[in-house]
Parts: sequence; C-alpha cells; structure tokens
Amino acid sequence: MKLLLGPLHAGRGLKYRPYKCDNCPRSYTLLGSLKRHRKIECGKEKQFACSYCSLKFYYKHELQCHTFTKHKRL
Repeated sequence: MKLLLGPLHAGRGLKYRPYKCDNCPRSYTLLGSLKRHRKIECGKEKQFACSYCSLKFYYKHELQCHTFTKHKRL
C-alpha cells in the first residue's frame, strides 16, 4: 500500500502532531485540520448512513466511496 500512495502518505501516523483536540484524543499536524475536526467531527453525530450496511460517515464523499468499493454501487 505504501508504494501506491507514495511519500505523502507513507509516514502517516508517525508525524509529530502538535495540535491536540481538547475534547477527544485526536491530534493533527496542521492547525486547519484541528479546526475542521472541531467544526465538523468532534462531538457531532455522523450524518451519512449507508443504506446497505448502516455504517455512518461524517462526509458524503466518504459514503460514496464506501458504497462504490464495498457494495459496487453509487
């Protein structure tokens, strides 16, 4: 998998993450990512549910990718 993703994602999870959320254990390398997390994700319920398996997502595009890859539909 690392070969396909290239150097951008190869070290994912191993980076220094100075921006930590006060409400949950998540942390981020970029301040903008922490702000997005606080605004959209943290403490919020996932809005987009899969009609085939009931898995839920924060973002519509994540649901669409899931549906296409796991259920072969869009």
